[in-house]
Amino acid sequence: MVFCYQETNKFDTADTLLKTQLQNFPQQSYLNVLIGYNYERQQKSEQAEKYYQKAIDAIQVKNRYGNLTATFFKNYTKLNYAAKTYTTIMENNPRANYGFQLAQIYGEQGDFKKMFSSYVDLVDKNEDYLGNVKRYASKYVTEEPDNEYNILFKQALLKKSISNPKNCWNDLLGWLFINQKEYSKALVQYKALLARNIDNLGKIKSLSSIAFENKDYETARKCCDILIEKSNYPRDKFQAIEMNLRMDINTQQPNIESKFQNLFATYGTNKQTLNIQLAYANYLTFTKNNPEEAIAVIDRASTFADSKFTKAFIKLKLGEVLIYNQQFNKALLNFSQVQTQFKNHFLGQEARFKVAQLSYFKNDFDWAKAQLKILKRFCNTINRKRCSGTFFNHK
Repeated sequence: MVFCYQETNKFDTADTLLKTQLQNFPQQSYLNVLIGYNYERQQKSEQAEKYYQKAIDAIQVKNRYGNLTATFFKNYTKLNYAAKTYTTIMENNPRANYGFQLAQIYGEQGDFKKMFSSYVDLVDKNEDYLGNVKRYASKYVTEEPDNEYNILFKQALLKKSISNPKNCWNDLLGWLFINQKEYSKALVQYKALLARNIDNLGKIKSLSSIAFENKDYETARKCCDILIEKSNYPRDKFQAIEMNLRMDINTQQPNIESKFQNLFATYGTNKQTLNIQLAYANYLTFTKNNPEEAIAVIDRASTFADSKFTKAFIKLKLGEVLIYNQQFNKALLNFSQVQTQFKNHFLGQEARFKVAQLSYFKNDFDWAKAQLKILKRFCNTINRKRCSGTFFNHK
């Protein structure tokens, strides 16, 4: 009704309606915002501000309608008043946390320093918001360390870490440095976390993969060395050993063969060293040009596979070596078996992609194109399911 009166320029009627309602229900202090806006529609700024301040003052007495008051201020684009409302609520109630709302307002106002400070304060009150803050901050953070937003976010974190040291600041700084591709700096933060709790070793494991993929082998090696030394899980240790070997191969280090043999002599050829055996087969094929020996290594490794997924992965690796050895029919057989067994699984689609590659190598371009079209449709379906939260990838 108020809106209708305002749109028909019946501001006095709207004013009477609002003030009568407030008189009958004085606890509904948010109505002061509507009364103030009604005056503002009439270009009566002083009276408008008087009622806006009344709405905020009422929160000092009772917080019941504080959030609703701020919402009306935002709806009327009175962002300064909305920010003041949220701040007042939190000052009066330490348990209240409107950091996201404040950060959004400061962002809309272009005050990014206050925006990042609000995000940091939000995590300071409740570390459960850590993931959400990363998601919102990622809209501003770039790969450039000198970017204004990156600098402001880092300053807010460093300021808070000095006044109130917590693990979450190391976590956020590590995340920021990873986004800036400064992996060595991220490692410093994660090592600080590791010194306090061995459970933080997972962050270093994740960083090792990121640094490796981005060819920061120095940082990746340091991460792998920490994993080998401190992890209680053999799988993590052997993955780190394998990554070290892959970096040795990529950087053409000497004595690669002897390193593999020393590892097999120390740990044996068994289920635990399965990935290292496959890495060795890859080395024999694509670096040493010895696919026959690689096939023998893969055949032996397949005896240690303890699940259908591992067996499928080994078949895909065997198919790659067979293609290198120009045994196209045998490679096709391995790929087709995986494709049939895992029709709607990512392993099956990987096999389909390798079939398309094989067709391309054999100059069967029409068939390769047909396979790729099917894959494209499948990928589009996956993306839709991921967006709707119904797709779960089996790793």
